[in-house]
Amino acid sequence: VAHAPGSTTRSSPALVLSSNPPPIPSPVYEFIQPKMATACGGEDRRKEMSPLSNSMAGLCKRFMVSYSGHEVCTDECRSLISKLRAAGVDVACDEMPHLPHVHHLLASLLPEGRKAQDALVEYARTRVFELSVQ
Repeated sequence: VAHAPGSTTRSSPALVLSSNPPPIPSPVYEFIQPKMATACGGEDRRKEMSPLSNSMAGLCKRFMVSYSGHEVCTDECRSLISKLRAAGVDVACDEMPHLPHVHHLLASLLPEGRKAQDALVEYARTRVFELSVQ
C-alpha cells in the first residue's frame, strides 16, 4: 500500500504498518501480521484492492473516514484522506484514540464504538443524503 511521502512507517512483505504501537499484544500481532496479505489473496492482490492504489475518480463528492489513531491502518487512513482531498473530495475525519481496528463493530461493548457509529449515521443523514436531494 502506498503511503504519504515522509510518513514514518515500517514495511513488511505483508503490509505497511502504522508508526504507532500495535493495538494488540506483540506475540499475537507477530503471529497474525504475516498472514494478513495471504488473507487478501497475496500481496499483489492486496495492493490491487487498496483504494490507495486506485483512482479516486467517480467517488462521492463527500466522504467520511472513521478510524482509530492507534491501529495498524492509521497511516493508510491518513494517506487515503490526503488522496481524497487532492482529488477534490470533501472529506470528514473521525479519528478516535486508543481503539482497535473496526471499533464501530464493537458498539455494544465500547461506548466509543457507539459514538463512532452515531457519527457515521449523522454524517450520512446531514451530509450525504442532503447532497443527493439537491
